[in-house]
Amino acid sequence: MFKRYIPSLVITLSFFIAVILIFQAIYTPYNQDLEIEDFEVLASSLPEFVGKYLPGNFLYNTNQPIALTLKAKIPKKNSQDIQYLLFKRFHFAYGEIYFDGKLSYVFGKKNHIYQAGIRPEVVFVPEGTKEIVLKVEGINKVGFKYNPILTDSYFRFVVLNSFTNIFPRLIFGITASLIPIFLSLTSVLKKSHRKAYILLTFSMLASMFSILKFVPGLYSRYEYYFVHNCFFCLSEVLAIILLIFGVGSNFEKISLEKIFSWKTNFYQIVLLINISALVLILVSLSNFGLYYAETLTRLSVAFNAVILLYTSLVIRSRTIFGISIFVILTNFSVLTFENLDFVSILSGIPFIICASYILVRDFKYQATNVDQYRAKSLIDPLTGAYNRNIIYEGIFDEGDVLVFIDLDHLKKINDTYGHKAGDKLLITLVETLRTNLRSTDYIVRYGGDEFLVILKSCEVEKANKIMERALEKFKTSLEYPASFSFGIVEYNGSVEETIKDADYLMYARRYYKRNVLEKDFELDGEGNDVY
Repeated sequence: MFKRYIPSLVITLSFFIAVILIFQAIYTPYNQDLEIEDFEVLASSLPEFVGKYLPGNFLYNTNQPIALTLKAKIPKKNSQDIQYLLFKRFHFAYGEIYFDGKLSYVFGKKNHIYQAGIRPEVVFVPEGTKEIVLKVEGINKVGFKYNPILTDSYFRFVVLNSFTNIFPRLIFGITASLIPIFLSLTSVLKKSHRKAYILLTFSMLASMFSILKFVPGLYSRYEYYFVHNCFFCLSEVLAIILLIFGVGSNFEKISLEKIFSWKTNFYQIVLLINISALVLILVSLSNFGLYYAETLTRLSVAFNAVILLYTSLVIRSRTIFGISIFVILTNFSVLTFENLDFVSILSGIPFIICASYILVRDFKYQATNVDQYRAKSLIDPLTGAYNRNIIYEGIFDEGDVLVFIDLDHLKKINDTYGHKAGDKLLITLVETLRTNLRSTDYIVRYGGDEFLVILKSCEVEKANKIMERALEKFKTSLEYPASFSFGIVEYNGSVEETIKDADYLMYARRYYKRNVLEKDFELDGEGNDVY
């Protein structure tokens, strides 16, 4: 059972490990880099910090705004090679950088919140600079996470900036483009799938809101601290809750009516746990700050990822299985390893993959249904032969031969033996023809007792032998007399003209057979020939 999920597990783990290894390599200092290992606090909104030294990788969680003025000396070793000051992680909403007392760079906005703090910053260091002063302020997490480095390499900033600035915008844009597609499809789907698409639309919308915290330039004022953090924490949890119920509804394994009925089931318990988690997140935000709220958010998302994993096993979907594993790994890494919190930027990927997968799956399902309906529209339900609609599907080519067949005395057989016997005669004719034709040839029921046979790339003489052989077999296939007349012509470029010519030859053959060979063919009450 679990063998089918091994490829998804391997792909997910490989991608996740590759991302971690790449960025750990980028975050690791090179030999030629000079790390700023500590800062002297010159001024602070918190008096206890003034005059102290903070490590270069300090990071504080706070629900109160903090302003700091920090000073650092540039190491003399290899200072002539220094070109850039790189902050691999800049956890401040606002910052001013002074080189030897001169204001050189300004980042962000004063008196505002910047949620993510995962972005890098890089500034050019003037030659001969001896001292750096930073005036920074922020709320939530404040600090640098990693020691700022003095380096001659700009490449790492380009990679980090692409990942933390461009990548979130890309995910946001793709998610935003999928939402109108899902909304437009809700009006043409059946009821169960319509509910699923509505849930998935809201799931992507919530995911898009949670991604906003990583989009550069998104700020809000300090006084909106509680609302700001509620928005991001709750949207992240709601996104995966809606994803679970959307996926379950799409595969028709989770009924919303059952969930919201009085009858208790597994997903009702899941929903109650999530409501409790959302309440705890709000309480934590208002009383303990963002750090505890984010921890509860991660735990809640991880819990729901396990539920999504269970759902993937119920619906037997390897794609949803892989998505679940990815979400579990992402949240487990952020909760367990502080240095891996950058992987939270990838949180929007599962929603895009899931939405794309469901779109492709449903499109294939609808396309298959259309093909089946189309095939049924071309098949005669009684005999299993094609109906006359097939002749307008471009099946004729140069070198093909058309045979026009008309059953002999079908009306008399119906009158004598009943319509079931007549139906059996029609079915037997098609079966007899099939045993004498190739798989590339076509049998078409053209009218009540009229059939067309299209022999691909065949000569008229060979077609005549085939039909004579089929006629001899057909005559002995039933307990009552069975026969047919046929006319054969080569396709002349016009379907109508070719059928007309074959019809004429069939009638000529029938006239000769009845008036010269059979004279006055009749059936008595017992089905015997009477001449």
